[in-house]
Amino acid sequence: MKKLYFIQLLLFSIVFASWNNPYINTDETLKLEYGMSKSNVLETLGNPLYVDKGWPDSGSNTIVWVYKVRTTDVQSKQITGGPVEVVKSSNSKKPSSGEHHDLVLTFKNNKLVTWESKIEEKSTSNIEMPSIPNISVASSASSSWAIDFKLSANNESWEFYPSWWDDSDSSDTNLGFRIGTNISKPMFGMNVGFDISFGYGSGIMLFLEKELYGFDFSVSFGEDINDVDSDDGTVELRSTLKLGIFRDFVISGYPLSFGMEHMVRDSDYFYFNEGSSTLWTVKYKFR
Repeated sequence: MKKLYFIQLLLFSIVFASWNNPYINTDETLKLEYGMSKSNVLETLGNPLYVDKGWPDSGSNTIVWVYKVRTTDVQSKQITGGPVEVVKSSNSKKPSSGEHHDLVLTFKNNKLVTWESKIEEKSTSNIEMPSIPNISVASSASSSWAIDFKLSANNESWEFYPSWWDDSDSSDTNLGFRIGTNISKPMFGMNVGFDISFGYGSGIMLFLEKELYGFDFSVSFGEDINDVDSDDGTVELRSTLKLGIFRDFVISGYPLSFGMEHMVRDSDYFYFNEGSSTLWTVKYKFR
């Protein structure tokens, strides 16, 4: 059972891993000086994203490196229930989510002679600065919540040891149905919310959902419980982690999502060996 938990956590780390190009920021570019050697630049900025050119030019060796540059976002001031106040600086900072421009460094005879931005080569005569909207916390929150109603066929399976002197497994399965809802909001590049269900088993979980390669991968943390029968009466099976994969489709104009969810079961019952729950789920994406 511990191995199954480890596999679930490994899959979660792979699905929700984030990747980006290496980049530099203003603090690092301010350290550049004319005449720096390539080794000095490597110590200051690290490896370039790629080497653009390298050729002999009038007896000198010219090499061009390219770095990605990102700006820095600062945390805006915000009063609960009021508008967001955009500020120029803040103690809370983070790298911008978007790449700003390419920085091109040119070396001649192993010395830095120029560094310039590719964005400066474009004409800026027709560029207009966008206006900054007055964002209300209440309106932003109320317009982005989503509700999905779902119906699941729950295939519950478990194994018990018949008695303390007999270690042969006694397995059983049962099929039942449960209904529920997902209440979510886009955060951190994914959907974050609550997974609530009841019927043949019940659960309340915090879930994360991310779209990758046309599929929605989900992971839920919380408490999911189902009661099954044994020779000693009713046994409570529990799960604290649920993984799922879904695919969206439309039938007669109705936005639906079909997929599978899986949980590893545990129990305090003395004769309990192992168990699992597999749910085949259809969601109606009510927005």
